[in-house]
Amino acid sequence: MMHACGHDGHAAIGLGLAEYLAKEKGSLRGKYTLIFQPAEEGGRGAKAVVDKGWLDDADYFLSGHVGIHDLPSGTVAASTSKFLASSKLNAKFIGKSAHSGLEPNAGRNALLAAASATMHLHGISRHKDGATRINVGTLHAGSGRNIIADQALMEIETRGETNELDEYMQDQALRILRASAAMFDVELETEHMGKAISADADPGFAEIVERACGASKRLNIVPQLPIGASEDVTYMMERVRECGGKATFMIFASPLPAGHHHPRFDYEEQALSAGLEALIRTTEYLLKEGETREELAD
Repeated sequence: MMHACGHDGHAAIGLGLAEYLAKEKGSLRGKYTLIFQPAEEGGRGAKAVVDKGWLDDADYFLSGHVGIHDLPSGTVAASTSKFLASSKLNAKFIGKSAHSGLEPNAGRNALLAAASATMHLHGISRHKDGATRINVGTLHAGSGRNIIADQALMEIETRGETNELDEYMQDQALRILRASAAMFDVELETEHMGKAISADADPGFAEIVERACGASKRLNIVPQLPIGASEDVTYMMERVRECGGKATFMIFASPLPAGHHHPRFDYEEQALSAGLEALIRTTEYLLKEGETREELAD
């Protein structure tokens, strides 16, 4: 069993960075906090971290993801663009069970309502202003082959290139869910399960990472790569910016035998050492004696 996205690799990189920080704390200045981001996949963890105030005094924020781009290990994007805003939604259809042979007319079929909604959700018109996405990830319904299904549960997500485009997809999805429920005379309950906002890394951070890693013989630093997916780390990035700091999200690329969330997904372990080296070198550049905030700002 595996999550098949790379988050185990992020934990390994984080533990390596923690070991470095512990060994070098005598030569580092300032305050630093290591966050193992919880509940990222559902868009529920980062905002909770922000709301606790963990990032309110951060001058610099480093984060990243393994994989994403099928490139040689050692390729590290110093910053990332094209985060898609995303919303997670559960929809529950509640009908009435009945014997499918004796009295099919007495039932109200929640499964058919969900099936109809699934087809129509994927038919939402895409928006002229940018990329939009929708996916029905799971659909569980019914209790037996001879029983009119009285319940159906769908797990849905929408995405948009901007927060406004994600809201457009959410509005359209809710319209279709309500119409499908009305069509089959069943009740509908919806629950918002998580959210991520759109954002971009600070453009100036690429220069910081390039300077910090310039002496490395193993790293190939590229200024920026697009992610084209969603990450609620954007809440943390935006909070750091609101408080006057700088934030970036790196990509630690790797050859990929299959894409993220595919059963054959994997990454080369060299991508982990490359990510750790990039973070260590950037941390040293920011926190070791000799550099000042004014110099970095320039």
